[in-house]
Formats: sequence, structure tokens, C-alpha cells
Amino acid sequence: MSTVLKNDVHNNIAQIVYTGILSRTTRAYFFLGKTDQWDTGDSTPEAPDSSRKYEAKTRSDIIGMKYVSISDVSFAIDRVDWSSGTVYDMYDDRYSSLYPAPSGAQDIADAQMFVLTDEFNIYKCISNNYNSPSTVKPTGTPATGYIGALADGYIWKYMGTVSQVARAKFLTPDYLPIDNTATVIYESGVTGFNKINGGSGYVQENVGVAVTGPQVPTRQAQIDAIVDPDGSIQTLVIVDPGEGYTSADITIQNQQEGQQQGTGAVFTAVVTDGSIVSEASDVSAAAVDGELSFLYVIDSGSGYSENTQVQISGDGTSQATATAVIVGGEIVGITLNDRGENYTNATVQITDSGGGTGAQADVILSPNEGHGKDLVRESFANILGFQVTTTDDINQSFLLENDYRQSGLIFNPDEYTTGVTQPSKYFNSYGSTCFRVDIANSDSSSYSTTLDDFSLDQKIYNQTTGRYLTVIAKKNWMDGETVQGFSLLLLPSEGAVPEVGDTYQTVSNEILFDISANSVITNPEVDSRSGSMAFISNRTPFRKSVEQIVNIRTFIEF
Repeated sequence: MSTVLKNDVHNNIAQIVYTGILSRTTRAYFFLGKTDQWDTGDSTPEAPDSSRKYEAKTRSDIIGMKYVSISDVSFAIDRVDWSSGTVYDMYDDRYSSLYPAPSGAQDIADAQMFVLTDEFNIYKCISNNYNSPSTVKPTGTPATGYIGALADGYIWKYMGTVSQVARAKFLTPDYLPIDNTATVIYESGVTGFNKINGGSGYVQENVGVAVTGPQVPTRQAQIDAIVDPDGSIQTLVIVDPGEGYTSADITIQNQQEGQQQGTGAVFTAVVTDGSIVSEASDVSAAAVDGELSFLYVIDSGSGYSENTQVQISGDGTSQATATAVIVGGEIVGITLNDRGENYTNATVQITDSGGGTGAQADVILSPNEGHGKDLVRESFANILGFQVTTTDDINQSFLLENDYRQSGLIFNPDEYTTGVTQPSKYFNSYGSTCFRVDIANSDSSSYSTTLDDFSLDQKIYNQTTGRYLTVIAKKNWMDGETVQGFSLLLLPSEGAVPEVGDTYQTVSNEILFDISANSVITNPEVDSRSGSMAFISNRTPFRKSVEQIVNIRTFIEF
């Protein structure tokens, strides 16, 4: 049995991922990690591999994850800048191994038929004048028409202009961002939350969450609270993000009078993009389904006169018409006077009562729904660009100043849980994978340990298990103006979990501190071992600090 896998499948996969992020059925998170140096040296990062073992190591080095909203994602294709003297591929549905494009592409999905000009306009090549060089730059933005034939014989179709926002975020020397030539408006829902205070005294079966906003939503959000054994609110679970919010307030409620009442829990809501309401752009609205794209002369014949007629037959509901271009009795081209409409098949016949014979031409139909209806589909875009800006995201109340060497993308991670608790999908806008441990003075004073005894990326070892935690950040543990001890942000390795009763020491066995009931352990927010890892990017070190904003941009080809 002979089969062929069409190139369209790659575009379909990219569209599934994009739509999932847009509709929030897929939660995408960009991660940062790897604070220690590469074994190969920081100037030459090691090449990542696709093994499960390497993925597990990468996950163990993740410091935190940042939610990717739809505004952080764009379709992209390979960037081709228009330049004079280049032969561009035209839109031709005949491209194959037997009939390759001028670029050598053997499938229309690989053809180089889209160009970007210095005005940031995108044009699609409809005719390359029988594989001639392009010498006249296409200009103009006519949404309803074609450009040409120009002096070089080329015919182009304007497809859209790269916006200033898209240029700043996604345009690179290699990649050209594109969209579906539509204006997209979003209604908003509650997609995340920030924990300010977990409060105390809450009981799981007696706690509820109220979501209110400045207006009545089109669909009410539903949120559940998860209570820790110590009576604080550990986290919230978004059951339904709702719809129609511009902002929202979260209130933790005690639901039954006469039962134990909790107090002090404070959470703020994150409201982001939701449902799609789209309005077609001028280019998309002007597209004509089933119009003829081009009539390609495959045999010029001979002896043709001014009596030559071009007859188009097919199933179009609006008749296409054309005129032959005759030079020296040969048919050197055919001009489409009317491209017609709603053709699914068509043929062309050239006749001449004056005696011309032998000319033949193929009909090239426009793509489904016409040129310009859907640039993403027409360009067979199978690349998604992601850009995330790291600003002052807080990791367990620490503003980090680390070097990072690894980034990547994880879909649908879970909240961090302990014991047999069933995990839920993570919804916050930023998630820490680290433990925060506040060490009371009484747990370190007997060893004369102070904050200065710790350094970033230092490994501290459990005296009993030998497993280690890596110091990611440090600061004094304050109660008002009083120093209670020191606080450490710790990245676990090999399943290391700090617990009351543990003693930690240096690599040279010098004891640093004990963890007693006087100290406080805060668990990670998101489980770095969960979710589906889409890609890993290794790089030279970069730093996110108070003074620095880092834009991380990655392109994934599906």
C-alpha cells in the first residue's frame, strides 16, 4: 500500500497548539532554569538531547514558570526579503518531484512564494513570468486586487502588513510573523491568581470562594480553595474561568455559621484573554472563493492570429474570461480579464479560426476560499514564535538575580502537592518550583551560621539522606523591623524535600542549621515534573535582575 503524508499536517498541528493557547484549553508555561555553569563551559552550552533522562535533568533545574498568553505567541514562516534579480516561486498547485519549483521545492508548502518588502508589506507571488527574475518591487496595499503584471511580468497579491508590535516581538532575520488577517477582540475570564496571604484557621469543608467584578459577567467564574493541614489556604483551583470580566476580586468565605472560622487569606485575580470575537480584515473579506489564479502556457504553438479565442470550461458560478498574448504567432501568455468565482475544476482551450495550432495551457486554481482569506493556512505556517518578557516576577517573595542557561516550554503543568493529594492543573501567572525555608535564629545560632555563610548556587546537604538543595536566593527573615533569622529559596534535587527535623550541612560536612517547628517551610507552587515538555533551549548565561528586563524569544517548528 502506497501512502503520502501531506505537508499540511504540520500546519494543522501548529494551529491546534495555537488554538489551544488561545482558547485556554492548553496552558503553556515558559520556564527558566540551570543556574550553575555548563560542564563544557559557559561559552559553549551543551547540546540538549531528546532522551527522557535529559528531560528529567532539565526539569530538576527549573527555577520557575511564567504563563504564556496568546499575545506572546505568533505564527511564523521563513523570512524572505524581496531583492531585485531573484527568481521567486509562484503559487502553483502542480509543484511535485516531477515538476519542482524554481527554488527546488517539490511541494507547494515548501515554495518560496511570500516576500517581505522594506515597507513591511507581505506579498504572494501569483506569477513569476515563467521563472524570470523579479526586478520591480511590489508596492501598494490593495485589499481587493492584484498588483501587476509589473514591468518584469510578475503578478503579486498583497497579503498584509507586519504590525509594529509584531515586528518588535517576533520579526527576526530568519522568521516572518504572520496572522490570520483578522482583527481579534477578546472577552476576559479569571485565568490565574496571586497568593498574598494564606491566612489561618480554615477548614476544607467550610470554605468557599466568591468572585466579583465591576460588572455582571456573561458567565460566572468558579474557584475552589485547597486548605493545608495547618489551616491556611494552600492554593486555589480554577474550575471555570468564567467570561466577560475586565477585572475581578477574590474573597475567601466561611460558609457555615457555628463552625470553625478562618481569617486572613488574601488572593488577587489575574484576568486575561478569553473567547474570540473576530472581524475579517479587508484582505480576508475581499478574497474570492474558487477564482482562477493563473493560466500557465505549457506549449506556445504556432501560427496564431488575432482571431485566437481562449475558452474556459468548468463549474464556476461566475464565468472567467481571458485573452491570449501573441508574439510572432506563438501564445506567450494568457491574461485573465475576469478570474471567475466558485470553480473547483476548470480547463482551458485555445482556438484560432486563422489556423493557429498546438498551444496548450494549464489552469491554476486559487486556494480554498481564495488568495488572502487565511494567510496562516495559505503559507502552510508550521512555526510558532514565543516571546516572554521577564520583569519583576516574584519567586516565593524573592526578586531573583540569577544567571540562567536553560529555557523551554511546558504544557499543562500541575500544582505542587504532597502525599496522596490529587494534583490540579496550575493556573497562576507565575509559578515557583523552589522551596522557601525561613530558618529561625534558634535553629542556626548554635552553629554560628548567618546569612553571609550562604552563596548563590551553593549546595547544602541533608545530613541523613545526603540529598542536596541548591541556594537560589537569600535574605533576612523579618518580622516588622526585627530579624527573626534568614530565608533561603532552595531548588530541590533527586527528590530532596526539606522537613522539620532535618539538619543541613556544607559539602565539607560543616553543619549550617537544623529545621525545627520554629522555622517555616513553604512548598513549591508548581510541579516541575508535571506537564508535557515541548522544547528545551540551552544558551549562554543571561541574567534577570531588578534593573534588567530580558525578552526570551523562541521559535518551534512543528
